[in-house]
Amino acid sequence: MISSDHGENHGELNIYGDHQTADHITSRVPFILKYPKMLKPRVDKGLHYQTDIAASVLEICGCEVPGLWDGKSFWAQLKDNKEYSRGFIVVSQCAWSCQRSVVFNDWILIKTYDTGLKNFPELMLFDLENDPHETNNLAAGKPAVVKEGLALLEKWVKEMMSAPGTAPGAKDPLFEVIEEGGPYHSRTMFQRYCERLRKTGRAQFAEKLERLKGKP
Repeated sequence: MISSDHGENHGELNIYGDHQTADHITSRVPFILKYPKMLKPRVDKGLHYQTDIAASVLEICGCEVPGLWDGKSFWAQLKDNKEYSRGFIVVSQCAWSCQRSVVFNDWILIKTYDTGLKNFPELMLFDLENDPHETNNLAAGKPAVVKEGLALLEKWVKEMMSAPGTAPGAKDPLFEVIEEGGPYHSRTMFQRYCERLRKTGRAQFAEKLERLKGKP
């Protein structure tokens, strides 16, 4: 089995050689499996979480998937050469920015809560079938799709925060990061970065960052 912890942006969303967003490129990882009982080669195009891979490996090994796990095994479908996909998936980024994205149909809707000193709008919507490198933000022109994505995101958050095993009164980890001051690097260099933007003729971006930092 070959897999990875994350993808790597090479220009997508103006990120080069890093993984700083909750976008399609960062969240897409390889999963290549060779197994004697899988006789027919196939390409699975469904939506899966990395936790689903762990659950599938447990089932392959004849073990029971713990009931508290978020991951769902799709070994039965792989073995029988059948398609399987979650209806939608949600991915988060809390290290270099604070973002959540929902992937559904051929769309990815990215909601930014803290830019991490980057120039992101609050909402970005991309057509992954026709624009996999996320060059054309369609959020302004597709309000119905944005509304659908935000509803799915809200549904997911409610399910996660009320899932079995969640401690009473637990906080959403993304909002804990925001309450602590946002992505760690931005806490220590925010003022210096705004000063640098002003000194290099980009005062409008410094003003935007200061406005965003002032939001609750």
